[in-house]
Amino acid sequence: MIDVFHHLIHEHTNKETEKYQKIHEKKWIIFIDKYIYLVALVGILMTLPQIYDIWILNKVDGVSVISWSSYGLMAVFWTIYGLGHKEKVIIYSNICWVVLDFLIVLGVFIFR
Repeated sequence: MIDVFHHLIHEHTNKETEKYQKIHEKKWIIFIDKYIYLVALVGILMTLPQIYDIWILNKVDGVSVISWSSYGLMAVFWTIYGLGHKEKVIIYSNICWVVLDFLIVLGVFIFR
Protein backbone atom coordinates (compact mmCIF):
# COMPACT_ATOMS: atom_id res chain seq x y z
CA MET A 1 0.00 0.00 0.00
CA ILE A 2 2.86 2.36 0.74
CA ASP A 3 4.20 1.83 -2.78
CA VAL A 4 0.81 2.84 -4.19
CA PHE A 5 0.95 6.19 -2.39
CA HIS A 6 4.57 6.70 -3.35
CA HIS A 7 3.88 6.06 -7.02
CA LEU A 8 1.14 8.68 -6.95
CA ILE A 9 3.87 11.15 -6.04
CA HIS A 10 6.81 9.84 -8.10
CA GLU A 11 6.99 8.09 -11.44
CA HIS A 12 9.73 5.45 -11.52
CA THR A 13 11.40 3.18 -14.03
CA ASN A 14 12.49 -0.31 -12.92
CA LYS A 15 16.00 0.93 -12.06
CA GLU A 16 14.51 3.82 -10.11
CA THR A 17 12.25 1.40 -8.20
CA GLU A 18 15.30 -0.47 -6.90
CA LYS A 19 16.94 2.83 -5.99
CA TYR A 20 13.72 3.94 -4.24
CA GLN A 21 13.60 0.79 -2.11
CA LYS A 22 17.19 1.34 -0.95
CA ILE A 23 16.80 5.06 -0.31
CA HIS A 24 13.42 4.85 1.38
CA GLU A 25 14.29 2.23 3.96
CA LYS A 26 13.88 4.90 6.60
CA LYS A 27 10.42 4.59 8.08
CA TRP A 28 9.85 8.32 8.48
CA ILE A 29 10.21 8.88 4.73
CA ILE A 30 7.67 6.14 4.05
CA PHE A 31 5.35 7.74 6.63
CA ILE A 32 5.68 11.18 4.99
CA ASP A 33 5.09 9.74 1.49
CA LYS A 34 1.99 7.98 2.73
CA TYR A 35 0.31 11.00 4.36
CA ILE A 36 1.58 14.05 2.45
CA TYR A 37 -1.57 14.42 0.31
CA LEU A 38 -3.71 14.43 3.44
CA VAL A 39 -1.48 17.05 5.07
CA ALA A 40 -1.64 19.22 1.94
CA LEU A 41 -5.43 18.91 1.81
CA VAL A 42 -5.89 19.77 5.49
CA GLY A 43 -3.76 22.89 5.08
CA ILE A 44 -5.87 24.04 2.17
CA LEU A 45 -9.14 23.29 3.98
CA MET A 46 -7.99 25.38 6.95
CA THR A 47 -8.04 28.46 4.68
CA LEU A 48 -11.69 28.04 3.69
CA PRO A 49 -13.02 29.87 6.80
CA GLN A 50 -11.03 32.94 5.70
CA ILE A 51 -12.57 32.68 2.22
CA TYR A 52 -16.02 32.33 3.82
CA ASP A 53 -15.51 35.40 6.02
CA ILE A 54 -14.43 37.51 3.06
CA TRP A 55 -16.76 36.36 0.30
CA ILE A 56 -19.93 35.44 2.25
CA LEU A 57 -19.80 37.70 5.31
CA ASN A 58 -17.78 40.49 3.61
CA LYS A 59 -15.51 40.72 6.67
CA VAL A 60 -12.08 41.96 5.61
CA ASP A 61 -10.92 43.79 8.73
CA GLY A 62 -7.52 42.58 9.80
CA VAL A 63 -6.78 40.72 6.56
CA SER A 64 -3.33 41.69 5.29
CA VAL A 65 -3.09 42.11 1.53
CA ILE A 66 0.71 42.13 1.79
CA SER A 67 0.78 38.80 3.63
CA TRP A 68 -1.71 37.00 1.38
CA SER A 69 -0.10 38.42 -1.78
CA SER A 70 3.27 37.18 -0.53
CA TYR A 71 1.82 33.72 0.17
CA GLY A 72 0.43 33.66 -3.37
CA LEU A 73 3.76 34.67 -4.88
CA MET A 74 5.55 31.98 -2.87
CA ALA A 75 2.98 29.42 -4.04
CA VAL A 76 3.70 30.37 -7.66
CA PHE A 77 7.40 29.65 -7.11
CA TRP A 78 6.59 26.37 -5.33
CA THR A 79 4.38 25.38 -8.27
CA ILE A 80 7.23 26.06 -10.69
CA TYR A 81 9.57 24.05 -8.46
CA GLY A 82 7.09 21.18 -8.36
CA LEU A 83 6.77 21.22 -12.15
CA GLY A 84 10.54 21.17 -12.54
CA HIS A 85 10.86 18.20 -10.18
CA LYS A 86 7.63 16.49 -11.26
CA GLU A 87 6.35 16.42 -7.67
CA LYS A 88 2.59 16.11 -7.98
CA VAL A 89 1.75 16.98 -4.38
CA ILE A 90 3.74 20.20 -4.61
CA ILE A 91 2.15 21.09 -7.94
CA TYR A 92 -1.45 20.35 -6.95
CA SER A 93 -1.36 21.87 -3.49
CA ASN A 94 0.37 25.05 -4.58
CA ILE A 95 -1.98 25.59 -7.51
CA CYS A 96 -4.77 25.46 -4.91
CA TRP A 97 -2.85 27.93 -2.74
CA VAL A 98 -2.40 30.34 -5.66
CA VAL A 99 -6.16 30.29 -6.29
CA LEU A 100 -7.09 30.70 -2.61
CA ASP A 101 -4.55 33.46 -2.04
CA PHE A 102 -5.80 35.28 -5.14
CA LEU A 103 -9.41 34.99 -3.95
CA ILE A 104 -8.50 36.39 -0.54
CA VAL A 105 -6.60 39.37 -1.97
CA LEU A 106 -9.30 40.04 -4.56
CA GLY A 107 -11.99 39.87 -1.88
CA VAL A 108 -10.14 42.37 0.30
CA PHE A 109 -9.96 44.84 -2.60
CA ILE A 110 -13.64 44.36 -3.46
CA PHE A 111 -15.07 44.54 0.08
CA ARG A 112 -12.77 47.11 1.69
